[in-house]
Amino acid sequence: MSKKEPATVKKRRAKSSKSRRGCYTCKVRRVKCDETKPICVRCGKTGRLCEGFGYSKPLLNHQDHRADHLSPISSRTFQTKDEYRHFEYFRHHALLYLTGFDNQSRFWNETVLQLSEASPAVLHAVLALSALYEHLDGSSKGELAPDKLALQHYNRSIKHLRQAPSSHPIEFALTSCILFIAFESARDDHKMALFHLQNGLSIMNDWRTKEVKSFESCQTREDISEMLRRLDMQATTFLNSRQPYLAATVDVELLDNNSGSSMLFSSLRSAQLSLDKIEIRLFYILTTKSSTMQLPWAGFSNCATSRQVLLQGIKARFAQWKKAFDDFSEHEANNMNARDLKLLLLLELHYQTTSLMLDLQGDISSVSSSSNAQCTRINELSKNLILASSNPKSTFLVDTGIIAPLYFAATTTSCVFIRQQSLDLLRSITWKEGLWDSRIVVQIAEHLSVVGKSGLVRTAVSGGVPELADMFLLAPDPARRSRF
Repeated sequence: MSKKEPATVKKRRAKSSKSRRGCYTCKVRRVKCDETKPICVRCGKTGRLCEGFGYSKPLLNHQDHRADHLSPISSRTFQTKDEYRHFEYFRHHALLYLTGFDNQSRFWNETVLQLSEASPAVLHAVLALSALYEHLDGSSKGELAPDKLALQHYNRSIKHLRQAPSSHPIEFALTSCILFIAFESARDDHKMALFHLQNGLSIMNDWRTKEVKSFESCQTREDISEMLRRLDMQATTFLNSRQPYLAATVDVELLDNNSGSSMLFSSLRSAQLSLDKIEIRLFYILTTKSSTMQLPWAGFSNCATSRQVLLQGIKARFAQWKKAFDDFSEHEANNMNARDLKLLLLLELHYQTTSLMLDLQGDISSVSSSSNAQCTRINELSKNLILASSNPKSTFLVDTGIIAPLYFAATTTSCVFIRQQSLDLLRSITWKEGLWDSRIVVQIAEHLSVVGKSGLVRTAVSGGVPELADMFLLAPDPARRSRF
């Protein structure tokens, strides 16, 4: 007769009271929070930033391609259902339109979403931009008017940044700053957008001098730097006489006229980064008034360099970039999808525009038949991008796209037919691109055309877009700002 086996005794975990109202940081770490407000004792003892208290709601669908890179955190703290809805609207709708022709941006698709997990300041800046975009898009739903909700989140984000600013990681402040720039540009407050841009550039310039230990932090800094560099250039083209602030942070060899090094691109992203760095140096040189200059990026050299020598160096790098870009395009043509092709067209458009700027060097009187051919090419590329656009109902894009190139072509060409093509394309655009508003610039271009026909000196009415808009008594769409 077999012995009866003793019954297995199940061990029970000792019961402990759960913290259901714990701070964000303890919930993410899955540890018990003592719920001390405004900063819990556990976070204080471990030296962590206590992110506050609120209502928890699920955040990420891990099948979303934008969430693949994120940590396995699967919850997000929202204080209201409207906040959760606006975040989802941003992630699934606004983000697609805000990025415009370049929807492969790592900053928007990864960095912003990732940092909104960790920072209430970034989260509220995201919610502000989302509510504003939904307001401009005319598809708002919810308990509170989206324009008022946008300003509420905007102010909350600033409030979070002002609370113990030294305790916030720099990437939180800079990401919020970029979102503020987009917010103010979308509502046509150029002064505030440029104010936030200058603050962000100053912080970025300081951050680049500091050591970053982890690969993730280094990558985040590069993503933020890339976005600020483009906004820096956008402001320069918009204001005309403004010098780009981040020109001094680009590799010195870009200006080595005797450099025999060739370029090789592994992706469209690497080609874009390379073009950005060449362009910002070109803008710096073109906005320098003296014939010789001390290079701010060449601290080891005390020699002033001739403007023409510097421009020749830029021209050589442009030629190298174009060869490498054409080689990559030919080699990868069969492997590109629709998104790749749009970015390909955009890079070609920006190359044609800046190389025309280089050829003219600010002197419109030197326009030649080859310059008119480049303007024709700018029109063709812009038209293809408009036709390829998957977001014809967009109201606002953050980055520079086709408006600035078309404006430059319209105000540069000596051919009436080419100018009319540029103006017609500008009229067909229904969205803004950062500081650039197609409705305003097409009117400026028309006024400049009349000035040219009347025989007046063009240089007497030269200047940036705001200056010319004031001169011709033009104003942004009042409907865009009247509701704020």
